[in-house]
Amino acid sequence: MITGTAKYKTESIIRRIENDNFNYDDIDLLFTHLRDHSAYDSIFKEISHFVAHNPFRNQGLINESLNSLKDRMHYLYGNSKGSASINFNEPFPKDTLKAIRNQIKKIDEAFIRTNFGLTIGMIEKKLIKIFSFDKNNNTVYAKNEISEDLSGLLIYCLNTIGTIPDFTQDEIISDIIKVISKNKIVFDDKKIILNSDKIMLCILWLLHRVKHKLNDDRFAYCHIHYNSEDANKIKKLGLYAVLPYSDNKEVSFGYPIITTNLKLFNWCDQSIISQLNSRKSNTGLNQELIIDNNYKLNALHADHEGKDEFFEEIDNMSTVHFVLMDIAPKGSKVPDVKCMIKQILSK
Repeated sequence: MITGTAKYKTESIIRRIENDNFNYDDIDLLFTHLRDHSAYDSIFKEISHFVAHNPFRNQGLINESLNSLKDRMHYLYGNSKGSASINFNEPFPKDTLKAIRNQIKKIDEAFIRTNFGLTIGMIEKKLIKIFSFDKNNNTVYAKNEISEDLSGLLIYCLNTIGTIPDFTQDEIISDIIKVISKNKIVFDDKKIILNSDKIMLCILWLLHRVKHKLNDDRFAYCHIHYNSEDANKIKKLGLYAVLPYSDNKEVSFGYPIITTNLKLFNWCDQSIISQLNSRKSNTGLNQELIIDNNYKLNALHADHEGKDEFFEEIDNMSTVHFVLMDIAPKGSKVPDVKCMIKQILSK
C-alpha cells in the first residue's frame, strides 16, 4: 500500500481529477505512483507498465495478445493450401494445440455454450486432462479417445481468427477506482466517473505509438484509431494494435486493444477529423499527436516532430483490420491468407 510522500502526491493528483483540473501529466503520474501498489495481473498494472517501459514493451497482457494473433496468423498461413482436417487421436504438432488454446480465449463464450454446450473453463480443463506432450518429437498426443463434438470444436478453433478488445473504458475506470480504494485513499468515485472520458483520452494519448517487441524479435505498435460506425452510427476512439504480416512487408494486421465511449467529433480537432474523412479506408492516427488546450486530439506541430523509420514503414502498409469478427467462422476449410493479402493489395 502506498504511504508517505508518494501517497501525498497521489492524493493531490486525485483532487485535481475530482475538480476537473488535470492533464495527461497527472494521469501519467497517477499510474507511475500506484504501479507498484496494484495487482500483478490487473489492467491498471498493464497500463502503468505501458507508460513506464519505453521505448518498447516485451511482456504483459497486451504483448501476449499480440503474440497470440501473430501465432494464429502464422498457423493459418502455414495451412492455407489445404483444410484443417486433423485426427486428434493421432500425434499432432505442439504449435497446433497452442493455436487452439489462443483462439479459445477469443471466442464469444455464449457461442461456445450454444453450439458446443461448454464453457471456456471447461474446454481448458478438458485439454489439460486429455493431451500430453512428447518432448522428443515436439508433438501432442491424446491420452483418451477424443469425442466427435470436441474434435469439431477444436477444428472450428483452427479455422477461426476472432478478435475482441482486451479492455473497455468501463473496465479501465473501474480498475483505477479499485486501485485507489485499496490504497486507502479518500476520494469521490462519482467525480472520477464523471471525468472518465477525459481520463481515457489521456490514457489513449499516453499509449499512442508505443512499440511492442514480439517473441520473434519483430515489432508491433499501438495507435489511436476510431471504430467503424456502431449501431447508432457513432464513431468512437480506441486503441488499436498493428503488427506486420510475416511474409509481406506491404501489409499489416490491426485489431482493437481498447474501446472507449469517446465520440470522434467531440474529442478530435476539426483538422484531424477532416484528415480522417479524406481517407478511403485507413481510420488510424499514426502521426504524433498532442492534447490541445481545448482538450482535443490535435496534430503535433511540424517543428516538434521526429522521424522514426519504423512508423514511416508501417504508414506505407495496407492494414487489414480485424474488428470483432471471425475469418471463416463456419469453416471446414482454412482461409487462404495469401489470397486475402493479394485481394487487399489490388484494391
